[in-house]
Amino acid sequence: MAYLTDTDVRAQLQIHLGRTGTQSALAREIGISCPYLHDVLHSRRRPGPTILRWLGLERVETIHEYKKASRERHD
Repeated sequence: MAYLTDTDVRAQLQIHLGRTGTQSALAREIGISCPYLHDVLHSRRRPGPTILRWLGLERVETIHEYKKASRERHD
């Protein structure tokens, strides 16, 4: 399973935008409003379930371990 970011999803939308030619045509094809698509393409909103489903994707939550900063003082 590949993990994608919202940026990856926007890149996929841009490819489809090149195929359809206009944001309104792509929005119509996906079944969303043109202003919503515009906001997603310009990182103002996250891609929602309709866009993700249309692209054959789904959002899942992941939890990652991170390295904690040392709390020791080094004077």
